[in-house]
Amino acid sequence: MSKGERKAERDRLRKEQAKRKAEKERAKANETPEEKIARRLAKKAAKESLRAKKDEKEASKFAGYTNNDNPFGDNDLGSTFKWAKKTQSLSAQGMTVEAQEARARQLKVENAKELEKVKAARAAREVEMEEMEKEKEAEQRAKEDELFAAWMNNEEDFHLEQAKLRSEIRLKDGRGKPIDILANYIHNAGDPDAAESEMANMQEPYAIFAGLSIEDVEDLFEDIKVYKQMEQDSNPEFWEDMRKVAEYELERKTRFRSLANKKLPPAVRRALDIGITRQVEEQIVELLRKKTVDELERMQEGIKRKVVVESSVGGIDASYWERMVVESDAALAKARLRAMHQQYLEDKLLILREKAAAEAGGGAAGAEAGTGSGDEGSSDDEIFFDEEDLLAIEEGDTEGAAAAAAAEALQISIEPPMLPFGEKGVVGLLDPAADLMHLQKARRRVLIEARKKSFAAAARLRARNNRARSSSAAAASSGAGSLAGDTSEETHIHRGNFIERAFMRQYKKEKMSPDESEFAGEVKVRYTQSANAKMALWREKHKPRKPRYFNRVHTGFEWNRYNQTHYDGDNPPPKIVQGYKFNLFYPDLIHPDETPSFTVTPVPGEEGFAILKFSAGPPYEDIAFKIVDRKWEYGHRGGFRSEFRNNVLQVWFHFQRERYRR
Repeated sequence: MSKGERKAERDRLRKEQAKRKAEKERAKANETPEEKIARRLAKKAAKESLRAKKDEKEASKFAGYTNNDNPFGDNDLGSTFKWAKKTQSLSAQGMTVEAQEARARQLKVENAKELEKVKAARAAREVEMEEMEKEKEAEQRAKEDELFAAWMNNEEDFHLEQAKLRSEIRLKDGRGKPIDILANYIHNAGDPDAAESEMANMQEPYAIFAGLSIEDVEDLFEDIKVYKQMEQDSNPEFWEDMRKVAEYELERKTRFRSLANKKLPPAVRRALDIGITRQVEEQIVELLRKKTVDELERMQEGIKRKVVVESSVGGIDASYWERMVVESDAALAKARLRAMHQQYLEDKLLILREKAAAEAGGGAAGAEAGTGSGDEGSSDDEIFFDEEDLLAIEEGDTEGAAAAAAAEALQISIEPPMLPFGEKGVVGLLDPAADLMHLQKARRRVLIEARKKSFAAAARLRARNNRARSSSAAAASSGAGSLAGDTSEETHIHRGNFIERAFMRQYKKEKMSPDESEFAGEVKVRYTQSANAKMALWREKHKPRKPRYFNRVHTGFEWNRYNQTHYDGDNPPPKIVQGYKFNLFYPDLIHPDETPSFTVTPVPGEEGFAILKFSAGPPYEDIAFKIVDRKWEYGHRGGFRSEFRNNVLQVWFHFQRERYRR
């Protein structure tokens, strides 16, 4: 733009400004007083707004707060506070307005600096609080992790204790599984009391696989893995070795059964073939069975080294050596279990030695106190070994250790001391260890003979009873009575009475809750013509009798809505019958495969009562009880039970809770 153009532009702007000013002056001259007041108020408001924005902008530079956003709730935070009284006081003291404004500006700067310090301190405190919160959260998480870990450990311990308890119950009831026997074996291995009392675990633990089916081995394999995981801290080596043996036995049994199937496809048969014959495999097993743990470990290392080296070169029977690796793993696991079992037997033998020595010492002391003469033959009468001790000593170490321990016990109690065996001039002396060993063998022969005689007598009794029952059945079919049948029935009754008495004692020992009591509401059974006809068929052969029973009735308070409204704890409602527990014993059923049954029939003319009748078949008559007629709760959680197990029929039930309605 040239100089002339710039000058022309300035002249144009000057003319426009003069024109706007003239128009403004003309508008002011023509406006009314109200418009003039409104114009001045608007101008003043605009100036105040501009000044407020300016103050707010300056305040935000050092405080970060605005009129709308501040923690004090002050809408005029950005405006300048004027202290009129102070201004008048300072003016009276001779301070000019300019000095007052300068002082105010200086105070404003100092306040801004102080505010910055406060703001920095607040920020540092917030950071510190955040760090403290993070530390608290981390500490809380650590505590929760510890509690969770402890809870997990407690849960594992709880499951382990429950598994042990289930095993003990199954073993006590005579229905123990293989895993129960193994668990009982390893849990009692380090228990001196159990080692002293329990003498049944005289075989290696892996011998339990003998005679098991494939399904049983599969179940045992899974149970072993569960126990291995639960007892990682107590018996890991034992369960790992048992797992290897179980896996090996499962593979062998599965392979043998599959190969025995003639309908097996050729492709599957080739896949199951291990590359060696059955005879060679048995030779490998027999070879490894006699090795110790150290020998097997060295042999296994050599076999693996040979497989690795020779496989790269070639020229070896890979199938044979691979099978050797598998067999050596199983044999090594069995050898470790065998060594552990041997140590277990030695511990048992040590306990028996201590027991024998204590008994021998006590017997000798008693004899010495009683006679005071030091009789040499007194100690021989004091030592006694029962059948379990004899079996344990005979199977553990009959040749030297047990006899030496007993001889040592003899030497403790003999006065005066015996002369050394083989000394010159001594004739006719016996070695005490050999003498005691012969004595033990003689006692054991006597026990075995007595056991054989008892077994033979029991077998003759069973055969006689079987013949009597068969002759009784034959005579009944021909329409004639039989004396042998009556004798068999009397034997049954005698045996049944003994078992029934034991049953009653067992159930009466069980503690009843405060709300339970014995129930014997037996009523007379009314037989129909068809029932009488059925009973007439076996009344001539068997003596009919009622089954023994032990019943309980459960009573309590029914806290429904009505009773909650009209009664309380100090003034409770009357007790009502809430359920029954029926336990009936049928030990001598002629047809044990037929399960006893029961029926419920309302009592005619007596509303609210019913007859619960139990039927089982010969030689037991039907038995009935009068009970309350209400709806039963058939849920398992409601306590319902209806089962026939171990010759005991159990029918337990509770009544459904009635809902009160207006």
